[in-house]
Amino acid sequence: MTPTEWFHKMREIWLQKEPALIATLIAHEVRYYESPLSPPLTSVSEIINAWKEIEEQEIELLEIIILHEDHNIALAQWRFRQANQADLVGCYFLKLDEQGKCTEFRQWWHGQEVHT
Repeated sequence: MTPTEWFHKMREIWLQKEPALIATLIAHEVRYYESPLSPPLTSVSEIINAWKEIEEQEIELLEIIILHEDHNIALAQWRFRQANQADLVGCYFLKLDEQGKCTEFRQWWHGQEVHT
């Protein structure tokens, strides 16, 4: 699986609100950063737990735009909006193993909402 395909599947899981399915994209040895200032999640169960927040989201917009992809590494920009809220914008860094599973994931965003 390429990073572009990985991000496409991640977006589908998010829109379907099926947090347990994220496990299909994650390697057993992983470093998953929800925030650059937080310690990484290092198990599939921790990542699934973090993803449970999607079950309550009223998603109006979810875009992931690949900025750079090179074999098993990619950088992407995301834009997200929930009902009656301003857009949030951030970046992802993704590294995959040879089986197309995530071994490293980092995301960054500004703490303020971005109004468009």
